Amino acid sequence: MAQTTLAESDGSTSGLARTVRGLARVAVLCVAGLLLLTGAFKMQDRAAFAAIVQAQGLVPVGIVPLAVWVVAWGEIAFGVFAVWAVLQQQWVFVRVGALLCALVFLVFAGYASALVIHPPPVPTPCGCLPGEEAVVSWWPIVIRNGMIASVLAGIGLLRV
Repeated sequence: MAQTTLAESDGSTSGLARTVRGLARVAVLCVAGLLLLTGAFKMQDRAAFAAIVQAQGLVPVGIVPLAVWVVAWGEIAFGVFAVWAVLQQQWVFVRVGALLCALVFLVFAGYASALVIHPPPVPTPCGCLPGEEAVVSWWPIVIRNGMIASVLAGIGLLRV
């Protein structure tokens, strides 16, 4: 009878499964670090991030401050959870952390997709990191965030 996972029939984990889990943990930690970094940058200069979000024109002006706060603290919270999940040394937590981070990047891809459909009147930075240049095409950001979300979702769905 063929196994559907990399785990062996006696419940132990094969060498390949340990390697896959190790690589997955590294990937989740990298994304968690990215979320922590970008969230911290946004919190450090909320006014600059708010100006970018407002210039993009998708978020109503009245809720831009709330949106900035939610995005920045959300990135930090999801980053902290993902680090915690990896440190628990239990695969189920790593999977949940990966899926939650995938959700964050799926939302970012969706926002960038909306900017493809309704581009800002004047080219603006994406707001991901400080000091970025204005975005000419939002497609690379949609693709980047979609790919990150896909990889993380794949990790979250791995049954190893």
